[in-house]
Amino acid sequence: MFRVFFFIFLEPNSLKGKSVDVQSQDFDSMSAIADTCYTTSTTSSMNTWVLRRVHVPNPTPEGKWQRNPEELPYMMRYEVVENENEINPGPIKVILLEDVEGVGNQFDVIDVERNMARNDLILSRKAVYASPFDLKYYGALREKMKEELSKKVRIPYDYIVLARELVKNVIPIHVSLNNPWILNRSILLCALIEKGIHTTEDSIFLTKKPYEGPNMELENRLIRFYIVIGKQYIIPMLGRISHIASDQNKQVVFLHICYNLTVIYPEMSGVSLEKEMRIANISAEAPYFHRIANITSEFDVAELMEKRCKGLI
Repeated sequence: MFRVFFFIFLEPNSLKGKSVDVQSQDFDSMSAIADTCYTTSTTSSMNTWVLRRVHVPNPTPEGKWQRNPEELPYMMRYEVVENENEINPGPIKVILLEDVEGVGNQFDVIDVERNMARNDLILSRKAVYASPFDLKYYGALREKMKEELSKKVRIPYDYIVLARELVKNVIPIHVSLNNPWILNRSILLCALIEKGIHTTEDSIFLTKKPYEGPNMELENRLIRFYIVIGKQYIIPMLGRISHIASDQNKQVVFLHICYNLTVIYPEMSGVSLEKEMRIANISAEAPYFHRIANITSEFDVAELMEKRCKGLI
């Protein structure tokens, strides 16, 4: 059996469900062919079509001349068996040359989707094909760098994704306008649950600056607090204090005073979150992955993050 490739320019899917007439000058050598492949090319891609003869001609007897193909035009008709581009070829096995977020770590051998492998990982030199040579070469290199790789701090991808979602939020912190209060973990836990974020009280940490009220000057002000995941990953959060009252009239009067007295923080009107943070003396912070999972409820997270902001750790 032979496979003959004809390179012709056609629109994709133009052959599907149709018969095709093909002229051949070597009809005798193809007389017993059951399958023929056509590779059709567009401007940016190549498609391989598998074709089959509608009528298979008898072979020319040995020592005889082949008949002129034009005498038997019905013998030159083909039907489409399949378009190979419609078949999912499956993933490609690659070796990562560096840590790739959401994919894997350096020297991992993984299966990835073909478009991602070819158009992203391999082109950007983040990965190579897992050929027998490269598997042997990078396997030896991985073993050689074993000690160095063990010292790398690798944050679980789930932690990174969760932190990205959490830091987008400014948590409304509702406090009483009627009764005295001191901001603590319980109040922050209620605020988080109200926002749809469920955690434990032990994973919430406040800064050293105390907040208590009712206090008109704290209304609508930003505060910093932290959530710790897995006793190891510290996520800096922002909250906004908001007073509420059981008496609706008192609430309306309080809000009217807070938002109409221009002597109270006139610089707060219409400013961005970054400027508002500077006004509240809150530094921009990124999540921090502690090397040891030992952050318990007694751990001083605020001091640790303060040292990190100053570049001491």
